[in-house]
Amino acid sequence: MQVPQLLVLFGSQTGTAQDEAERLGREARRRRLGCRVQALDSYSVANLIREPLVIFVCATTGQGDPPDNMKNFWRFIFRKSLPSSSLCQMDFAVLGLGDSSYAKFNFVAKKLHRRLLQLGGSALLPPCLGDDQHELGPDAAIDPWVGDLWEKIMVMYPVPLDIPEIPHGVPLPSKFIFQFLQEVPSIGAEELNIASSAPQTPPSELQPFLAPVITNQRVTGPQHFQDVRLIEFDITDSNISFAAGDVVFILPSNSEAHTQQFCQVLCLDPNQFFTLKPREPGVPDPPGLPQPCTVWHLVSQYLDIASVPRRSFFELLACLSQHALEREKLLELSSARGQEELWEYCNRPRRTILEVLCDFPHTAGAIPPDYLLDLIPRIRPRAFSIASSLLEATDPCGCGKVPDSSEGAPPWSLLLLASIPESWASRTCPGASVGTSWEPRVPRNTRHTHYHGGGWNWCGPLPSSHSGTSGPWPNWKLLVLWLPPAGSGLLLAD
Repeated sequence: MQVPQLLVLFGSQTGTAQDEAERLGREARRRRLGCRVQALDSYSVANLIREPLVIFVCATTGQGDPPDNMKNFWRFIFRKSLPSSSLCQMDFAVLGLGDSSYAKFNFVAKKLHRRLLQLGGSALLPPCLGDDQHELGPDAAIDPWVGDLWEKIMVMYPVPLDIPEIPHGVPLPSKFIFQFLQEVPSIGAEELNIASSAPQTPPSELQPFLAPVITNQRVTGPQHFQDVRLIEFDITDSNISFAAGDVVFILPSNSEAHTQQFCQVLCLDPNQFFTLKPREPGVPDPPGLPQPCTVWHLVSQYLDIASVPRRSFFELLACLSQHALEREKLLELSSARGQEELWEYCNRPRRTILEVLCDFPHTAGAIPPDYLLDLIPRIRPRAFSIASSLLEATDPCGCGKVPDSSEGAPPWSLLLLASIPESWASRTCPGASVGTSWEPRVPRNTRHTHYHGGGWNWCGPLPSSHSGTSGPWPNWKLLVLWLPPAGSGLLLAD
């Protein structure tokens, strides 16, 4: 009996749904099933009628809205002209991620499940409704549902007995092979990735605009409990246009200190050049990562080492660990019974990937470079509401006449108004003692000295006399925006 190709399609806004989809893909490969994992908008939805087995992983954002990377799919699948037997050849399952504190809890997953049934699809299971409000997070609903799902799939599509399942303690092959170069190429990776100062099209995630910071001012008094800052960017010649209600995406990068620390912990040469080779045909190159590339550029500009790791991070790290004590603890944190401890260790204090690797130094030092892109997610841009008017920037006198450059027109500017709830520089570390429960050689009073919840720190004084003291500058989500000391940020128009 021929085993079908499993297709996992995800719609993700913050990366959680994508992480769950990739986790399902790894579990499929352990069971020797062919599997593809794709974002919904990157998949040609017209091919869905020929897919025998599909798992949809989709988050719900805002007030019942689909994520940005599934909006085109969402519009297509709800066309009234689609025949009711369109998907009669397809078995499917829907895994939803949402928050029960919202009125439209997991609205996207529920509605998609009903629509697939209307189009003739056969549901393997009722939809899974992961809830962020659960004390153990969405995994409390996902774990038992995924167990039932694999039982269903393996009964319907059994794998030949002569092909054994890959044990959980054995790491799967990495997606890419790092091929380190012995000679330095003539064109550096950073030069290949610098955005044009005058792009022909509006900036995008893959081609951002390098925008100088004009001012960074605190607009609340120094004694006020809330730190609100007005930041102005020069977007002259950027082809960025915006209206009321639009947002701008700012792409951060890791600080120099954290990049250096990561390379030291993993025993990497930051100046080494490499190229990537996919292990399987048809696997696209990582978006936005130039080739050839340096290890420093990969870590500082691409790997999100300042994010809070998810459970899948600990699962893969446990497979790669050769240190008995650290491996035991990683297996516990990645197991279903260890999710409460994982929450206390990682999520509650917002311990970062870099900090976790520092807590497991023997494992971190033995991580093969090939697994870096499997282990650590890509840095995602941060969205900010725009606090300025393009009309005001292009018509400063309000007379309907836009001055040209010969008349000394001021640069077009874009303003962000960001609120900070507390002083991050004086915030004490909320993390628990590092080794009290499992590492007897670590003193019981050892505590983390890093900032929890983000590593994009502002190194050096802020570019404004009204900005107050220098130091880390976070936003309201406790994710710190990194702007290089020269005063530039990467802007992405939406």
